[in-house]
Amino acid sequence: MSRNTAFLFLFTVVCAVSLAACQPATPAEPTPAPAMESTAPATSDTTESTHTLAPGEQMVSVETSYMSPGGEEQVGFTLFVDEEGVITAAETNVLGKSPTTVMRQKSFAAELPTVVTGKKLSELSDVDRVGGSSLTTGAFNKALTELKAQL
Repeated sequence: MSRNTAFLFLFTVVCAVSLAACQPATPAEPTPAPAMESTAPATSDTTESTHTLAPGEQMVSVETSYMSPGGEEQVGFTLFVDEEGVITAAETNVLGKSPTTVMRQKSFAAELPTVVTGKKLSELSDVDRVGGSSLTTGAFNKALTELKAQL
């Protein structure tokens, strides 16, 4: 056997033994795939009103849509207004489909009451970005005309 052939044979044996040593002794059980995040419409504690109407108070509500990078999204807004037209409470119905939209709508929902409560609905104009959500804020501003028309 020539020296090159012997070297090639020895190299092949060493590689085969090294590869065999890297293999587990028993086949590993397949690991389950991580749970997929649901893209179903989210439910929120704001889907049903937690506000009780006071005497003389009215509720105005609208559901609207807007375009996000992921497609069309839905969101609902409910305002409670006293006899003088002053907003006493505000709720957002989180209807987003994508996880990012749901997160943004929830941020908006948490901040909206602090932005509009105590203001007259008839005098309310476009609000600035609420809860870091520009698209949901835009949808609210678009819905303001319809909300005002319900009084």
